[in-house]
Amino acid sequence: MNIALSKPLFDNEELSEIEKVLESGWVMQGPKVAEFEQEFSRVVNSDWSVAVSSCSTALHLAMKAIGIGKGDEVIVPALTWIATAAAVEECEGTVVFCDIDPATFNIDPNCLDRLINPRTKAIVAVNLFGLAADLPKLVQIAQANDLILIEDAACSLGATVNEKASGTFGRLGCFSFHPRKSITTGEGGMIVGASLDDELLLRSLRSHGVKTSPKGTATSAQPYDLGDFDKLGYNYRLTDLQAALGIAQLRKLERILQRRREIARAYDSGLSDLELLRLPTEPEGFVHTYQSYVMMVGASTHDRNGAEKMHDCRNRIMIDLKQAGVATRPGTHAVHTLEYFEKKYGLSQWSAPNANAAMNQSIALPLHPLLTTSEVEYVIHSVRKAYDAVFSVRNASATVA
Repeated sequence: MNIALSKPLFDNEELSEIEKVLESGWVMQGPKVAEFEQEFSRVVNSDWSVAVSSCSTALHLAMKAIGIGKGDEVIVPALTWIATAAAVEECEGTVVFCDIDPATFNIDPNCLDRLINPRTKAIVAVNLFGLAADLPKLVQIAQANDLILIEDAACSLGATVNEKASGTFGRLGCFSFHPRKSITTGEGGMIVGASLDDELLLRSLRSHGVKTSPKGTATSAQPYDLGDFDKLGYNYRLTDLQAALGIAQLRKLERILQRRREIARAYDSGLSDLELLRLPTEPEGFVHTYQSYVMMVGASTHDRNGAEKMHDCRNRIMIDLKQAGVATRPGTHAVHTLEYFEKKYGLSQWSAPNANAAMNQSIALPLHPLLTTSEVEYVIHSVRKAYDAVFSVRNASATVA
């Protein structure tokens, strides 16, 4: 048996929407993108949505929109995809890494006080693996310190905190439509917000800096008018072909999320008795969408010897699962350990020990709506078998020693 980590759910709805675009002859950014933006705003209850080519470009534009530049510090969780921190670097800002809460994998609000200083301009809250960060607390901290809160909601479409959608707590929220996310357009992203000024600026920046009207459309009205450009921007546009996929995918969102939660509950039930596995949590008032089901092998520890042992156990479990035909991967990067940031800022892996442990001890299990019940049961069986093999050998070695 071979079980993939992730697979998108496509059917005739996607084909039908794509056919409409092909028949229209208009495949670049156009009416389907506008329709996708409108539907997305309805789903997350935002004032507006601006579609872009990826969440990476969404984050870059968000940093541009809030004016990040030389001398500005932006606090970013140490556990995230590189794009979160790269967006700050691309605007010549300074990244300040904050450690995570090991229970949630998200930024630890209790670590922020010692990082905030007069140069701090913004905090980026990453809603990792489908669970929102402690957004109400982060909003309070941002407001108390006159900081801008940006949400990297790449993983968290459909997640809520006290029934409010992730991505809508900060000034801007950035979503991803990568194939491993809950819905996909192949590649793609969306920025949501409330400020009309932000919307107009973002619509301009995604299209080379084109001068826009108050409605967000290009100012050229006559057939002989090429329009004007009042700033330099980028080609970060989404196409109508991609938007067609997105429209069909949004219709499936609730079904996709329901199946993801069912699979997560099955994993919880089948693995919860394994003492040295720490399974995902869902705090009261939070709705987890399980973009990834990420578990930890052993507790997060600041003891280097213990951390190395758990890292080795994690790797051996993953190797056994690969041999069983079960695809896995580590949760994500401890970005402060990547060569670029390590060299630039002089950081070590122990600068954010919880993030480091999460990278080295985490395993993401297969989770997507096409998984069958028998496949889920096989994954559980395979994890238990690998766990028993690794920890029985480890315990036997400890006894001999």
